[in-house]
Amino acid sequence: MCLLLEFSALNRQLDQLQSALDEIESRNADIHKELLEILHSNREVRRTMREDVEGGDDAGGSNSSNNIVPDGESNKTSSHSSTPSDEVDKMAELMINATSVGELIQTIKGQIDKD
Repeated sequence: MCLLLEFSALNRQLDQLQSALDEIESRNADIHKELLEILHSNREVRRTMREDVEGGDDAGGSNSSNNIVPDGESNKTSSHSSTPSDEVDKMAELMINATSVGELIQTIKGQIDKD
């Protein structure tokens, strides 16, 4: 009888743990969705800004102090190969593509070591 009570208590604890894990998974999915929306919004804003700048260059000459660089191109006037928003995009993509926290940490460490 005592063993049955212990198993029953253990079963309740496992049910509570499963409920907590389900809630964490749901929140993680919500965060993932929000990160994707932010990433896409950021890219759209940068694309629009780039188009505005390129349109301004065609109409009235070039603006050499402009630091907005299209994706995949390097800024010849800058000593850095990427802008802060490029770095944010990279980190967001790492977070989105990571399947676990451990994998994310390893990926970020790898990026830091590369830099």
